[in-house]
Amino acid sequence: MTSPNFATEPLDVWLLENCVCPVDHCELVREGNYLVSTRNPLRRYPIAYGIPVFLRDDDESTAWWALESLKRAGNIADGKVDSDYYDPGVDGVHPHVHGVIESTGGHLYEELKGRMVEYPIPQIRVDRPAVPSPLLLDGGCNWGRWTFSAARKGIPAIGVDPSLGAVIAARQIRRQLNLPCSFFVGDVRFLPFREGTFTNVFSYSVVQHFSKENARLAFGEFSRILQNRGECFVQMPNALGIRCLYHLARRRFHEGRNFDVRYYTLPELKRLLSGLFQVVELSLDAYLGLGIQPDDRKYMSWRNRLVIDVSEKLRVLQHLIPPLLYFADSIYVYGRKNV
Repeated sequence: MTSPNFATEPLDVWLLENCVCPVDHCELVREGNYLVSTRNPLRRYPIAYGIPVFLRDDDESTAWWALESLKRAGNIADGKVDSDYYDPGVDGVHPHVHGVIESTGGHLYEELKGRMVEYPIPQIRVDRPAVPSPLLLDGGCNWGRWTFSAARKGIPAIGVDPSLGAVIAARQIRRQLNLPCSFFVGDVRFLPFREGTFTNVFSYSVVQHFSKENARLAFGEFSRILQNRGECFVQMPNALGIRCLYHLARRRFHEGRNFDVRYYTLPELKRLLSGLFQVVELSLDAYLGLGIQPDDRKYMSWRNRLVIDVSEKLRVLQHLIPPLLYFADSIYVYGRKNV
C-alpha cells in the first residue's frame, strides 16, 4: 500500500485506490459502481455516492442495519434508486447527529437532542505518532465524532461504520469542518486494508456491543492492520463498575444478545488481547457510566455536570489509589504491536 500524502492527494481518492478485499485481502478492480475482488469476482462491493461499502452478505452481522445498508448501496450502484441523497447544507448541527447523539454519546446526552448549536467533539486520548505519515482508523465511527477529534489533533483519520446513512452524514459534516479525514462503510471484523496500514486504531462504544467471539475478531483485525509499534486504543465496559453492575443486575447477569452491551472484568479484557498485542495495558476512562467526557461538560445541565465532576474527582483519586480502577465503569484497553 502506498504511503499517503494528504497534502497533495485527497483522502477519499487514497481510500478508493488502496483498499483491498476485506475477505482475502487481494487487489480490487473497479467495474462501474463496484469494486471487485481479483481473486473471486463474486465478491463485489458497491460504491454509493462515492462511498465504498465493504460489507459481507455471507456472514452474520453485528448490527441489523448493516444488511439494510448493503441492500441500499447495491440499489444505488445499480441505478435502481434515482436519488435518496439528502444534504442539509453547511449551517448548524446535522439532523443525523441530533437523532443519534444519545446512542453514540451515552445516557447523559439525551437532553441534548434538538438543542445542540455545535458538534460535541471531545479531545481524543491519542497522541500524534512521531512518524512521517500517521494514519488512524476510527472503528465504528457513526457520525465521525472521534474521527474529527483525531483530525483536529493533526492525525489524518479514516472512519468506518456499518451504517450508510451515518457515513453519508459524516462526510457532509466533514465538509462543514474542513478536516483531513474520510469515511467508508464496513465491518471492523473484516477490514479492507493490508497489514501494517495504520499507526493507530481507536474505537469508542462499539466493540462493547459485540459478542465476545466477535470482539476477539475485531481486535485481531486491529492488530493485523497496525504497523510495528502501532497502538490500539479501545473503550470497553467494566462489569464491576457501579452503573455497569446495576445494568447487569437488571438483566439478571445475562451475557446479552444482539446489540446489548457485553461486560468484562479487567482480567477478561487483558485475556481478550492476549496473543494479539505484545503490550497490553488498562487505563481509566470514566466512572458512573459509559461515554462520560469532561470536555462535554459545557453542554450539560447541572445534574449531568455533577455526574461528570464526580467522575473526574474519582479519576484523580484513582491515580492515588490504583486499585480503584477495578470499580470504574468505562475502561480504555491499550494494545501495542511489537513485531
